[in-house]
Formats: sequence, structure tokens, C-alpha cells
Amino acid sequence: MIDLYESKLVDIVPPHTKCDPKVQAFCYAVDKQVQKILNRCKKIAIWSNLMEVDESLLDYLAAELRTQYYSTSLSVEIKRELVANTLIWYQKAGTVAAVEELVTTLFGEGKVNEWYDYDGSPHHFKIITSNPNITGDTIQEFRTVISQIKRKTAILDTVEIALSAVMNTYYGFFLHTGESITFRQEG
Repeated sequence: MIDLYESKLVDIVPPHTKCDPKVQAFCYAVDKQVQKILNRCKKIAIWSNLMEVDESLLDYLAAELRTQYYSTSLSVEIKRELVANTLIWYQKAGTVAAVEELVTTLFGEGKVNEWYDYDGSPHHFKIITSNPNITGDTIQEFRTVISQIKRKTAILDTVEIALSAVMNTYYGFFLHTGESITFRQEG
């Protein structure tokens, strides 16, 4: 297989013209221009290599796409996922699915609980996640970000962190049998 980046035009010209200095000069000039084009092609293949582009380029992409909940303080992995999902989230904006995807992206896991599932007020919802690494700052940042994706009439009540633990439970029983005698004193 021919490697386009390493190929030379002089290698494919007819043998009787390889020795001509004009042909060699022409081939050299064309090779230099092809190398420039190929190097630029590497740089424009952003979407196909989104998981490998530089972090600073992600910041530019997020600004260009107006990524809804992008922050330069987020980790690189989360930035990549946010930029990759931007256009999809614009299509789903205002839906429960969009909010759940945001929760999964920022918290790792979680779900949206609508008001009718927990006897809340109409148009309210809460987020339930089991990620123990969530802090008050993370929740405050989440509240800012969620306002851009949720329905404008929806109101976030709380972000609940549901933690579970595995414990050993021991049971003990005591059985006592016998007769019962009651004494009464009269008088």
C-alpha cells in the first residue's frame, strides 16, 4: 500500500524522464505543495479526531458551537463529551432526555424524577444520583448549567445523593418456656 505522506511524484514518472532536471524540479515543487495540503488536512479533521484534539481547540469549538454547559474548569474528558454532544443536545433542548444526558455527563450517573413521581408541585423535578464525589460547588455549577437545557417552566427542587452501603446483619433469638403461677392476696 502506498503511504500518501511519504510518496514522491518522481517515483511514478516514466523512467526515461526521471533524469531530466526540469522534471525533477517540477516533481519536487509538486511534492512540497502536496505536503502542505496534507498537513493542513490533518488539522481540519477535527470532528473525526475529536477525542484526540488539543484542549485549547476544545475551548474554541465550544465557543463556536455555543456549547450549553461548557466550562473551562471541567476535565478534558467531560469537555470532549460536551462538545461532541452539543448539536444533539440542541435538538433535545427542553426535554427530560436532555437533562438526563447532562446529569450523566456531569455526575457520571443519575436520573430525573418528575414531580408526579414524588408528590411534588406541578412542573417541579429533582435529580437523584449516587455519585459520592459531588460537592456543593458542583451542584451550584450544575444549577447554572441546567437552566440552559431544561424547559423554562420546569423548576429544579433538589439534587439528592443516594448512597448505599453493604452491612452484615446479625439476628438473635431467645426462647423461654415454662409455667406461670399467679398469687393473689385477698383481704
